[in-house]
Amino acid sequence: MLSKPVYELIPYAYLSIGGVSAISIDSILGLFSGIALYGLGALVWMMRFHYRHPAKANFYRRGTLLPEAIYEFKPFILLACSLFLFAFYITPWAIGGGFALVAHSFYILLKRYQNRTYVRV
Repeated sequence: MLSKPVYELIPYAYLSIGGVSAISIDSILGLFSGIALYGLGALVWMMRFHYRHPAKANFYRRGTLLPEAIYEFKPFILLACSLFLFAFYITPWAIGGGFALVAHSFYILLKRYQNRTYVRV
């Protein structure tokens, strides 16, 4: 049995180790394993989030043009794109675009948390 602090850090460790290994290991195997670990970290994070914060009964999802899987992974896809911008492009436009992607992905996660959290009285 894992202790609670270790258990809570697992998805963040998957995301960070997967992201770092995807951009730092020069082989194709390192790239694919980093992407897989990053994707599994995002999946574990989303599964825990949906278990702890179920959608409200009258929940309406915006962005209905996107399939459900892409909609749910959108903030993590944006974070991965910003990570690749920071790693492979050193121009000021790429750095600014990377920060914009990071800010937008955290905004999406914050809005999802606010919309799916119950107010307990």
